Parts: sequence; structure tokens; C-alpha cells
Amino acid sequence: MPRPELPIEIQEHILDHLYDDPPTLRACCLTCSTWVPTTRLHIFRVVKLRNTRDCLRFLSTLESTSEAHGGGGVGALIRELKLPTMQLCQEDRKKGMRLDLVCQILRRLPNVEVLVMERFDWRSLAESLIPDDSGVSLVHAIRSVFPFPRLSRLLLRSIIIRSPSEVLQFISAFPSLAFLELSGITAGLGIGDPFATIPHCKSVRIRIQEVVVDRWTSSSATLDQILKGLLKPPFDPRPRRLQWKCSDGMGYSSDSNESALTKLFRRAEETLEEFEVNFERDGWLRKNEISRHRSLTVLTLTFRFSLYHPNFWPSIPAFISQINSSGLREVKLQFEDLYSRFHWKFVIWKEMTDALLSLHERYPFATVTFTFSFHAAYRDMPSVVGPLKALIERVIEAQMRVSVVHTRLVRVDIKTGSYDAHAIAEFSGLRESLRRAPYEDPVAKSVSRMSIAAQFYGLPELVRASTTESAQEFTPKLVPKTCSFDTVMTITFDDAGKIAHWQDCPSEGIPDGGSRLAEWMREKQSELTKAVLSLPKDEEEDLERWRNWYGDAAPR
Repeated sequence: MPRPELPIEIQEHILDHLYDDPPTLRACCLTCSTWVPTTRLHIFRVVKLRNTRDCLRFLSTLESTSEAHGGGGVGALIRELKLPTMQLCQEDRKKGMRLDLVCQILRRLPNVEVLVMERFDWRSLAESLIPDDSGVSLVHAIRSVFPFPRLSRLLLRSIIIRSPSEVLQFISAFPSLAFLELSGITAGLGIGDPFATIPHCKSVRIRIQEVVVDRWTSSSATLDQILKGLLKPPFDPRPRRLQWKCSDGMGYSSDSNESALTKLFRRAEETLEEFEVNFERDGWLRKNEISRHRSLTVLTLTFRFSLYHPNFWPSIPAFISQINSSGLREVKLQFEDLYSRFHWKFVIWKEMTDALLSLHERYPFATVTFTFSFHAAYRDMPSVVGPLKALIERVIEAQMRVSVVHTRLVRVDIKTGSYDAHAIAEFSGLRESLRRAPYEDPVAKSVSRMSIAAQFYGLPELVRASTTESAQEFTPKLVPKTCSFDTVMTITFDDAGKIAHWQDCPSEGIPDGGSRLAEWMREKQSELTKAVLSLPKDEEEDLERWRNWYGDAAPR
């Protein structure tokens, strides 16, 4: 009697559940030839290219599978692509080789739906496609390199452009675009008129349905010009989702961008379903109303306690009272305190209570979520549940659905060649907890505080005399080369609120070690640094070290 076998449809259904487990998918791909099509579908759905090595290996895979399948191959399976962060410009014999490598890859991916350009070398690409005096249309040049007729999501993050008009022409090259993110956009000495007419077919309208804008990390003038261009043909943005970040709470004014936000907000009166905005002050709420947005389902208002303003937002109750949606599900009110400025008088609570009761009468099944986020350096985090219940007692008695989220935040920022003074003071407040918590640095292959302490104290010495180009790029004084970094610090707390584990590693994963020598150097890095650099013996010596580096910024 033959051994029973599961139908291939059921096997494929089981394999589909492994979509987020690449190692297992690769093992299955090598186990059974029948499973190859299904596993490849998930393995190659998302491709992230980081450097030249990744590009060469990926191009080789594209070529080999294309030849084996008579012109098809894995290139047709790619749905999401992240471009590499490497510099495309080269000199002498290698000039243009990296750019040609990237272009060869792009032309083999006909079904890309999501394109992520983060710290991508935009300038080199633009200069190669359209030199300043060529007179060539950038739209046509882009379509020849990016043959993505199905592209629906475009994410532009931390890129330096030549002019806003180039970005607008780039966006207009994808008529199916529905999602656009603009974050960290800056411009050098631009060329071209940002308000020039973009060549397009009059019957084509690019209807962007989701817009995410991070103004704080971008150049205000550059981003404003791009947003104004998006309000003109061939664009017709009527967002269903609008997310707008205006400030980081440091006190810098963001009033100049409110006109662009207002125009997008008003254009979306018939379509807006999710609206999320981050403010430092509530002036925009006073000038605008939300009663005309009848499709609204989720409203998120985030306010950050600032160092330089009174942190009083009386317009919140009036704004949410105007909601006149046909299907409101949730109102999220989020308050973040990174600078120990929290107090309960940030709103008039009687008016807030009346506004919430009014919402409850009209939307009995809607939820109001209060989120309070405090810096992890707080030794005794403020209690929020008890005081909030007392302040909105009538709302609780009316049995409105109210939830409270209490979280911790860590902010470490580099702005001007050294750590931000406030970030230093706050971050150093974690020292006592961190000394008792296991520390792990997968890149340097070091575990425990003593192994990493030398690097922690040595980094300010290295950065102090550096030049910084952006929040992600700096040139160390000892290495005359611009370095890019993007790191994620993960701090895990136990049930008692104490730090249980701390990990610091790149957001793109741990880089390949390469040769055995490189791996050995990673293992010995912390030991060598510890031997060269003396560590503070007690807290007083520790504070003195910080004062020598940063003067008044030293923690007290």
C-alpha cells in the first residue's frame, strides 16, 4: 500500500504560514523540489540591498534563475525592494560601475510594488540620468531605469536631493502610486524650478491615498516646496490616511509648515479615515475643524512636553468635540515627556470631560486611549491611572470605553558633532540600572557592562572633534571618511520596572564579518579598547569625566 501523501495544495498552505521565517523557508526550498515555487515566492518577496556585495550576489541570482526558467526567474517575484546605502559615484576605472550594477538589477524587477529609498545616493543617480545641461526629461529617464508600473508605495527617507522639482518628477513617474512617505528630505544647491509644470498626460491623475510626512527630520523649505508641488497636476492627493510629524519637542517652531498640512487636510474632507498629527503647540487645532471629515474612523493627537513652552493645550477638547464622523472607532491622545516636564494641568479637564461625554453620546462604541510615555531615566515614573481616573470620573461613570497605556522612552541623539546635552543627562541617569543588567553588543561581540564600558566612554572622545552632516552621518576625527549609522537600542524591563537586558545593534541587522581576521577583530575590540582607555573607578570620577567632555551638560 503506497504511503499516504498530503495534497500539494495543503503542503503549499502549510508553507505559506512560514512567510516570516526565512531560515526555515530556505531549508524547505532545499528539501523538496515541489516546494521550490512556494518557498521562493516568500523568500524573494522582500529584498533589502545594503552594499555592493549584496547587489553582486543578487544580480547573479537574477541572471542564473532567469536563464534556467527561459527569461523568468526570481525577479518577477520581488514585491518590495530597499535600495542600498552605498555611494554610487566612483572615480577612475571604476567610474559608473556601481550605478550600472544597480540599474541592471532594477531593470529585471517588473513587479515591484514597494520601493524604499533610505540614505540612497540620489545625487549620483540624478547626475547620471540627467546632467545639468542635457535637457532630458527626468520622468522618461526614471521610467527607463525604474520599470515599475505596479509601484503603489514609495518611501523616501534621509536622502539629499538636488532640487524639489527632481523629487516631484520622480514621484510622477509612478502613476499607480497610492502611498507616499517623505522623511529626512534635504537639498543642496538645487537646480530647476520646483514649481515648473511636470510633463504628464492630462487624463492621468496620481491619486495618493496615504501620506506620511516627517517635517522635523527634513529641510523645511525643501519639504514645503515638494508638498506644494503635490497639490498640482498630475497629482490629486485625497488621503484616506494622513500622518504628520511636526516637532521633536525641543522648542523649535513648526508654524511654517501648517499651510501645507491645512491644504492636505481640507482636500481630504470626503476621504480621510485616519488622521495622526504630532504637535508641540495647539495653534493648528484652533484654526481648523474636523467636523467636515465624515469618513473619519481614527484620530490620533500626539503632544510632546517641551523645554521652552508652557505645555498647555486647551484646544484639544474643542477639536475632538467637533468630530462629526459616521463611523468613529477610536480617539488616541498621546503625551510624551522626554525632559521631565510632565504635569497634569496640560489641559482644562472639565472641558475635556465634557468633550468625551459628548463623544460617548454620539459614538457609544468608540474608544478613547490615553498614552503617557516617559523617559526611561525617570527613577519613579509618575503614576497616571489613578490621577486620570479622578480627573475624568464622570466619563468612567458613563461607562465610556477608556484605555490607558503607560510606556517608557529612550532618546539618544547626535546633532552637532557630540551627543545632545539633554540626551546625555537623561541617558546617564540609567547608569545605576544598567550596571546590574546584562549588556549585549552583537557587532563588537561583547557582553556585560565591563566589556562595553570602554566603548561607551570612548565614543564621546571620538565624536567630540568630528564633523556632523546629518543625524545619521558623521566624520570621526581619527578616520577621514564619512560614516553612516542607524542603530536601535532595545531595553527590556522586568515586572518590577528594573532594566533586565540592554542590547545595542544596527537596525539593519548585524553586518557580515567577512574574513576570520575581521571576526577576530570584532571579538577583541572591547578588550583592546578597555586596555587602552582607563575607566572611572567611582561615581565622582565618572561625573568628572562627563564634566570634562560637556561642562554644564554633565548630569547632577
